[in-house]
Amino acid sequence: PCSTSAEESVLCRLCERSVLQREIVQHAKFCVAEAQAGQSEEEAMREVSSLVFMLGEAQQQALSTLLVRAVERYAQIARPLAALVRQANRFLALSDGCQNQRFAISKLVSISHALQQLHKTGGGAV
Repeated sequence: PCSTSAEESVLCRLCERSVLQREIVQHAKFCVAEAQAGQSEEEAMREVSSLVFMLGEAQQQALSTLLVRAVERYAQIARPLAALVRQANRFLALSDGCQNQRFAISKLVSISHALQQLHKTGGGAV
């Protein structure tokens, strides 16, 4: 007699695949682990995406803050420098026809003091 042991297949409810009945317990454990890993991976990807977005925002905020500070710093240094340039130009214009050495020295000292003050307030490169 011909004995065909046709093993019965069952349908896995998680993955909807046909599995031999004797292997269903092991298969179910594998399916559950695979589904959990997939969910964990999706959750991790969402977290990474959120972190990347937050990093991008932090980078933009840092750049914005840096620009504001740079403009403030430039204004802090540029204003006194512009005043010094005007003062030095006036001195040069006046000294062309003026022989008064005291006046010339006092103007030079005044410009020197202004430069020293600017240096003290952080215009170090000046």
